[in-house]
Amino acid sequence: FADVLVVNKLDLVSETQLLTVEALLRKINPTAEIVHTLHSKLEPALLLSGKARFKLAKAEEHPGWLAEAREHEHTPETVEYGISSFIFRAKRPFHPERLHTALCSRPRPDALGHILRLKGVAWLATRYSHQAHAALAGTQFSMSEGPLWCENGGSDDSRRQSLADMSGVTSDGLQSLLGATLLDVDGKGQVALSAAVVGAPLVALYFSAHWCSPCRKFTPKLVALVEMLVERGLHLPVIFCSSDRTEASFQKYLSSMTNFYAFSYGDPHIEALKEKYA
Repeated sequence: FADVLVVNKLDLVSETQLLTVEALLRKINPTAEIVHTLHSKLEPALLLSGKARFKLAKAEEHPGWLAEAREHEHTPETVEYGISSFIFRAKRPFHPERLHTALCSRPRPDALGHILRLKGVAWLATRYSHQAHAALAGTQFSMSEGPLWCENGGSDDSRRQSLADMSGVTSDGLQSLLGATLLDVDGKGQVALSAAVVGAPLVALYFSAHWCSPCRKFTPKLVALVEMLVERGLHLPVIFCSSDRTEASFQKYLSSMTNFYAFSYGDPHIEALKEKYA
């Protein structure tokens, strides 16, 4: 009964393939108008203005017209084809590389192999403030950047708290690793660990030393990253774990680390953390 057939994604086929598709469509529905589109972009006026296409008398001539209504029977797609749907919700962001591997692999693993269609809004761990629009059709998976969460009623604070709850950065376990206090970002006073990490999605440990030339080259880049996060209102506590050989070199190096917390020089937690993580 279609009066208009829309052939989409022209950028994915050759001219020869397009002609083959159109020939098949004209065999199925010889009277319908064929319209070409890219990314499903279609001018509404093309459908809503101009000539009237639908004619009831013509539709009634088709043998399939109201067939199900006449026979008082309709088999839903869920029964006829075994298709079902579900909604996935989570407070944890997706790891971009793992998500890409899972949905772009051929064939997709386990239960993912049965997914025919997917559309939704996702939260990526690497795109803290922006929505990501996910789409899957058959074997083709795509992800595009959406608007800021705050533009659609979302809250940075709620997502930050979700990450904090998920990572447990305010738990007693973190205090047993790092101790109860740190050097504050001014490099002089003390600050409680609980105050330094409150509301933070992650805690970064920076193992470095002034005598290490590659470290000195990298430190300004890390400082710039932290400053950028601060400007955007994102709290990522970075804790300097020094391997400096003298307290004077430690103090000199720490003075170049804007907005960094630190363990005091010679703090025993540093060696324990190096054994565990470095």
